[in-house]
Amino acid sequence: MLDHLPTIAKFLNHPRVFSFVHIPVQSGSDVVLERLNREDTIADFEKVCDYLLREVPALTIATDIICGFPGETAEQFD
Repeated sequence: MLDHLPTIAKFLNHPRVFSFVHIPVQSGSDVVLERLNREDTIADFEKVCDYLLREVPALTIATDIICGFPGETAEQFD
């Protein structure tokens, strides 16, 4: 998604497109994301959200967060 942000923003701003995107972050911990075999980091998620919210003012973002991943510490959960 990072490579296509300007194009995504362009389409989300089109009057015939509902300004909604689902971006699954899945965890707030880079360590847990790595254990989930995810390629993206929290910084990547923040960059995508910050850019799209800036470029698409009416945007709604939905996400998924996995709670209680096996081996996740209380600190990683927080």
